[in-house]
Amino acid sequence: MNNKKLLFILAAAVMLIATACSGGFIDPGMLDQPGKGSGDGFGNIWGNDDNDHGLSVTITFDINGGTGKAPSSKKVTMGSSITLPDGSGFSKSGYIFDGWTIPNDFWDSNYKAGDSYIAYNNVTFVAKWITTLKTVTVTFNINGGNGTTPSPQTVDVGNTIILPTSGFSKTNYKLIGWGTSTSGGTIYNDSYTVTQDITLYAKWGCTAVGGEYNPIPLTENTWANGEITSSTIDSRIYYSFEVTSGTTYYVWWNDSEEGDSSKTLNIDVSALYNYNNNSGNYTWYFLNENASWDTSTSFTASSTGTVKLMVTPHNSGDIGTFGIVYSTSNTRPSTPPAP
Repeated sequence: MNNKKLLFILAAAVMLIATACSGGFIDPGMLDQPGKGSGDGFGNIWGNDDNDHGLSVTITFDINGGTGKAPSSKKVTMGSSITLPDGSGFSKSGYIFDGWTIPNDFWDSNYKAGDSYIAYNNVTFVAKWITTLKTVTVTFNINGGNGTTPSPQTVDVGNTIILPTSGFSKTNYKLIGWGTSTSGGTIYNDSYTVTQDITLYAKWGCTAVGGEYNPIPLTENTWANGEITSSTIDSRIYYSFEVTSGTTYYVWWNDSEEGDSSKTLNIDVSALYNYNNNSGNYTWYFLNENASWDTSTSFTASSTGTVKLMVTPHNSGDIGTFGIVYSTSNTRPSTPPAP
């Protein structure tokens, strides 16, 4: 082989290697591909909507307390524009529809009916409502109390009123706030910002001995004997003790189902913790009624404070005797004395 031919072959080989190593291979995701979709320049292929391989997003609508039929959800191609629906088909008493909002949206989240919206993500639009009322009335119900019911207050929407506290009472109870239902609902303590016509109901807390707001203190490792009678207020007795965050507490009780046969009432026990003034509710530790004597039932305190143990008859209306005790050790304290 002569030198010219050898040089030609070597040069061709070098060009082949250089082409292979310097971008001769093209990722198919860099290119548009007929029948599949468009390359995005990063190795991904976005499909064509015609064959349902496209990148799509879903738009849904929440009528936010309104009644009627919410607008149907829409599945659209990412980047396409939709026209936001008007208030046809749904309504809210005392309010007019004022467009749509996207809660917690980083960008402008307020839209009018008929606005165009370019869809890039799955999103839910929530209806906005404006009250048609200029003034509203707050009516009060003392909910089993005695005395004079506070007069209704009629004020402009958005005003804050001071809630009444005098002129009425309830024996063995104290007023702890005003609720949106007879059993409590949302509780307001000192003031209420008016948004609509509403009746607020007095929320009462029992202050009798053993009541919710006057619980009987327990001493660790010392049994307490109790009795629920036909005159026990609310047919329940509360006990309390202090707890430390991170500590586990063990509870036993002595009743007609589990115990030493000296008690006559089958009871249920729950631990109440971290009272929430706004809801009128506690965090509850539900205690196992079938592990009350031979085996303790326990909970670990999530913060330092007071725990109340609420004792109720297992069967509504039952009366009788029981015993209860707690410890930080998982060894049941000595058998309680007879009542």
